[in-house]
Amino acid sequence: MAIIEKYEELVDKCKDYPIVYVTGPQRSGTTFCANILARDLQYKWVDESRFSNHSFRRFKGYCKDNHVIQCPALSHRVLDFDSKGIIVWMKRNLQDVIKSEDRINWHPIEFEVERKKYLDTFPNHKDKIQNFNRSKPMKDFFWENVQKDYLNIEYVE
Repeated sequence: MAIIEKYEELVDKCKDYPIVYVTGPQRSGTTFCANILARDLQYKWVDESRFSNHSFRRFKGYCKDNHVIQCPALSHRVLDFDSKGIIVWMKRNLQDVIKSEDRINWHPIEFEVERKKYLDTFPNHKDKIQNFNRSKPMKDFFWENVQKDYLNIEYVE
């Protein structure tokens, strides 16, 4: 695990992995990061719309060498990602994410979709999930307190 502060460090770290998964909360910069990483690594960029955002089955079809995959809608499934890759978990200020969500009217409709996926994936945490009212705090909580401890894949933040 590494916390990356400079983009050059991120490129240097990711070049050792055949697959790069860029995930985390929606509106945290996953599209931008995945796009420029793919360009600079000379990998193929896969936007999440290619696999219908939420389809893990379709997503798996893009998990190929020399691919950077933007996949924030699958952050609940990081424990199932192919271990030969690396996860880039995006961090962004909560207030900036909220402003971005509200600007494009993402919240609350899409948040309920995300909440349902987390409820289905982590049924033992139902009470905790029900207390969240935004996607980013929920996803960050599960990343920090549940998922990272069980990963069998390298990651950077």
